[in-house]
Amino acid sequence: MVLYSPGWGSLRTLGTSTVEDLASKGYVVVTVDHTHEAPMVEFPGGRLETAKPAQGDDYLKAGMETRRQDMRFVLDRLSSLDGLGRAMDLSRVGMFGHSFGGDTAAEVMATDRRVDAGADLDGWLAYDVDGRRPTRAATEGTARPFLLMGSSGSTRDGRPRSHLTSPAWKSFWEHSSGFKRDLLMPEAMHYSFTDLQAFLPQLDEQLEIEPEVRAKRIGTVDPGRSVASQRAYLSAFFDQTLKHRPQRLLRGESAEHPDVTFVR
Repeated sequence: MVLYSPGWGSLRTLGTSTVEDLASKGYVVVTVDHTHEAPMVEFPGGRLETAKPAQGDDYLKAGMETRRQDMRFVLDRLSSLDGLGRAMDLSRVGMFGHSFGGDTAAEVMATDRRVDAGADLDGWLAYDVDGRRPTRAATEGTARPFLLMGSSGSTRDGRPRSHLTSPAWKSFWEHSSGFKRDLLMPEAMHYSFTDLQAFLPQLDEQLEIEPEVRAKRIGTVDPGRSVASQRAYLSAFFDQTLKHRPQRLLRGESAEHPDVTFVR
């Protein structure tokens, strides 16, 4: 079973491309919208809760604690769901997310032993873009498997984010003793790790989006190859860490995925 958390203020539906691929490979994937942060969340019975303005200087830190409790609640509830609960193997749980959602995956792993493996898609692992205010997860690391995937689109100076360039990623990397990989897509941008990678090029065909707008959101990486690479590496990571099936793809660069490099 795999959990998915979206970026700050974003929607879980923007992870559909990756989520549906994992589901097609035998995973039960549970996606989560974070109430009062996501644009809207509908509860059973029709109650609709919309986003509330962030308040205070440490709103990201407060938001992280709320997200951590959200995911703990979800894990608690999954085991009690009628019918569906019996279809899930809750002894093997993974979690991943984009941006702040990836940071959430790392934070949950730091506080909840039920999550066995995690992946962060271009998150800061910090409460600032420069990575100088690290999260708890970044300062403590993890002894369980973790995958980092970075781009050039979530840094102030445009440098590719990796454990060699970001203080927070460096701290997490050095304090993590479990299986780990740091993968970089240098021609990608921050929203390449969402469904924008798939549908923005299609919109461009109809609306003629300004090239600089497109490049700022999803970079210059080939859209089809980008989506295929993300799917391949995420599924390989969870296959190896949750299903215990060694994956050649995680050993080094692959000619089938030329846009992905290993940062060592």
